[in-house]
Amino acid sequence: MAVSRPVVAGVDGSTAALAAVRWAAVEAGRRGTGLVVFHAELCDDPDLLPHGKPPGDAELLMEPARRLLRQAAETARQAAPAVPVRMCVRLGTAAELLAALSDEAGLLVLGAHGLGGARGGAIGSVALRAAASARCPVVVIRGSAVADGPVVVGQRRPPACMSSPA
Repeated sequence: MAVSRPVVAGVDGSTAALAAVRWAAVEAGRRGTGLVVFHAELCDDPDLLPHGKPPGDAELLMEPARRLLRQAAETARQAAPAVPVRMCVRLGTAAELLAALSDEAGLLVLGAHGLGGARGGAIGSVALRAAASARCPVVVIRGSAVADGPVVVGQRRPPACMSSPA
């Protein structure tokens, strides 16, 4: 029997991210798969990045990230108690790490931060960059993720050689 790929929810401590976690937990339950709550921690020391885990005393720097992930995992368990939740923190930039995680994910779920860095943009820059480079479907949750809100669907165009019949 094939194992479903997990739903991955990116978290940054914002209200939007927790709304995304709740939505992702329910969706993981619908899919019969697990949920990974993920946080990217920026790091100024490039020697730490390739290892994915800080050595020695730098481990203490990860405690705020772990606290944030524990809160997100608890939010997910309240929304969907039967869904297994795993926490994951990695060092690096969020958009790049989320794109890398999309290789193993069945769905990537992110919260929108409103205007973000682009003037007039509807989502934040991390969500926009992650959605553009992800290799799995991406859902960006705005607001409280109510079921009767508008839905916008985007689709990547296939390369020209694949879009016309041979």
